[in-house]
Amino acid sequence: MNIKKVDATEVQEKVEAVYNNAEQGIIDVISEKTKTFSEFLTENDKERIRIHKVGGFEYVERQIFSISDVWEYFEAGIPAAADPRIIFNAFISRRSREMSRDLRLRTFIIESLKKWHIKNAWLDAKNVSR
Repeated sequence: MNIKKVDATEVQEKVEAVYNNAEQGIIDVISEKTKTFSEFLTENDKERIRIHKVGGFEYVERQIFSISDVWEYFEAGIPAAADPRIIFNAFISRRSREMSRDLRLRTFIIESLKKWHIKNAWLDAKNVSR
């Protein structure tokens, strides 16, 4: 086996060069993802308000969940058929990271995702817009 000696300074310079070339692209991607999620939250909230105004929100397929709704459902022990982006973002706080080993949280997320997919299958079968 032929082992090549590595010059740490050379490796550091190469990593720095790659980072400097990619830095702006990385910043752009992060800001685009952030913007996209904030736009998603805004649209989600507008849709919730619209559903409440027109009525019919008591039907499970019409329910639109917010991050705070997900927490309320979690605390009540009821899986929420919320968009996966809402579910996962509801649990990225420090408090939820501390309880990441809690079996209740894992079960809640798994069951909520199942409900989300069943809800979407139901909507697709009924040809109802989401």
